[in-house]
Amino acid sequence: MRSQYHHSLLQAGHCYGPLDPVSNIILNTIWYSQAYPLTKKVDLEAISTGGLFRIAVRSFYGLVSFLCTRCATHLSPDQAMQRLQASGADLRIADPNHLDDDNNDDAMVSASVEQAYAAAAAAAFHPKPRDQAELLRPSNPMLRMASHYLKDGGKLSGMDADHLAECLFYSISELEQTEHAETNIEAVNKLTYGRMDRLINDFWNEHAAVVGMVKSLIDVYSRQPGVPKYELHLICGVNKYVDGPVYTGPFTRIYHYSHINFLATKSAGAPPTLFFAECRNDGTQTQEMGWCCPVDVPSPGTGMRSFSLAT
Repeated sequence: MRSQYHHSLLQAGHCYGPLDPVSNIILNTIWYSQAYPLTKKVDLEAISTGGLFRIAVRSFYGLVSFLCTRCATHLSPDQAMQRLQASGADLRIADPNHLDDDNNDDAMVSASVEQAYAAAAAAAFHPKPRDQAELLRPSNPMLRMASHYLKDGGKLSGMDADHLAECLFYSISELEQTEHAETNIEAVNKLTYGRMDRLINDFWNEHAAVVGMVKSLIDVYSRQPGVPKYELHLICGVNKYVDGPVYTGPFTRIYHYSHINFLATKSAGAPPTLFFAECRNDGTQTQEMGWCCPVDVPSPGTGMRSFSLAT
């Protein structure tokens, strides 16, 4: 995630597809990374909160569009959202005929699964909507392989991820790969000038500041008696607008605190633990700079109304 998949997650890690929502995110992320790789490797310790929010919203657009296209004659957007809520955003449950692309005799079905995925990809602003719809079509044999690796919600090892990536890579023809790679390089080159340069500089400045603060908080937390030493794995949510605003001038305002969610590990190879942190926004580097603690993530269906990054 830090060195390879962060870009494809934010660009194409949609939760709609032929598996459960989390497995679909993994499937779409790994496939896009292999099909349209970046020309420059970048190691990140913090993923943009805005980017995560954007891909989540686009996934929602895709889910609703899939159901409304698949069942256009009798399902309104409101009804589609109700069905997604009841099914946990799992299209296999929301659309009982989801795995049968030829079952168009059903009066409830208005379009094929492939047509519904094409509509979902367009609504979700997927960078390569036609190719994603081709990947997710029920007749694609690569999906069975992906289902094997991602079944039962188990942990995907690095070796399994590599095997899955190799299988998904060949789901697009070699000619298309070459064409898309050239297009991707051209697009990347266009984004290296002007306003994008300033945005990139702003991101890296903020990245360094947040990472430095979180590492300091982890060090303080790990010095407590009986607490193992944790190391930062990945920052996955930052809310800079807590306790405020306080206006310091006609056009300036400050917020006193930031809330941060991050993953940290106790040892190499151990599964990461989710942490919550609160830190001051004035750059204070003392024991009063903030605090952090592990977070218990609620299980699905526990009745909790909302659980969001950097609450």
